Amino acid sequence: MTNDSSWQDLYRDAMLELDEATLYSKIETARAAIRQAMEALVSEEGNVEDKQVMTEALRNLQVLQRLEMTISAPATSHGKPTAEA
Repeated sequence: MTNDSSWQDLYRDAMLELDEATLYSKIETARAAIRQAMEALVSEEGNVEDKQVMTEALRNLQVLQRLEMTISAPATSHGKPTAEA
């Protein structure tokens, strides 16, 4: 694996973030760092493992964002009348 741990630190920060107000920006920062690290690997051969780890990290960030949106969505609709009302 690569010795560049900056994307890993940003990824970990995003995955562990509990503050909804800063979560989205941490996810975007981690995604950008992972993509940049992946681009650096394009010219190198034999880094299949690194690329797989980064791809999985991007997938996990996407899942985290979807979960956060799902959890937040009902909270924003409180107080609105439903179609049944």
